[in-house]
Amino acid sequence: MLEYWHGNTSAAHRELVARAKAAPEPQPADTDTSVTDRDSPPAGPVPGGAPAAAVPLLDPMPSLSTFLRAVRRDLTAGERAGYRNGPEAAHALDVFGKRPRTWRNHVWEADHVQAPLRVEADGDPVRPHITWFIDCAVQ
Repeated sequence: MLEYWHGNTSAAHRELVARAKAAPEPQPADTDTSVTDRDSPPAGPVPGGAPAAAVPLLDPMPSLSTFLRAVRRDLTAGERAGYRNGPEAAHALDVFGKRPRTWRNHVWEADHVQAPLRVEADGDPVRPHITWFIDCAVQ
């Protein structure tokens, strides 16, 4: 939800508090429902443009200082800068490609990951692996 408020954690906290107040109260304990009305998001548009299902209802709602501390603890400085000012600001704080400039073919970096998709190989679905190499001088 932080991305809908462009990294403004106070505004995100205000939205969470407003949604918690707007949510219906839980059913009495004597009813035989396993899911209460409080577990479902309230009807109507959500401030900031977030889909209602994407915004959780926290019970109990943390204080603003606890929420700010959790955001600082759980998000890197690059992620917070990316929410505020876009991907260019996030890349400025990224460690990728921070080697000193040298001549071509002097330093190479490699990465190997498993792609988050399935493709068909010989009739079986498999997740492919991708390996790439980067010449650090010509990024």
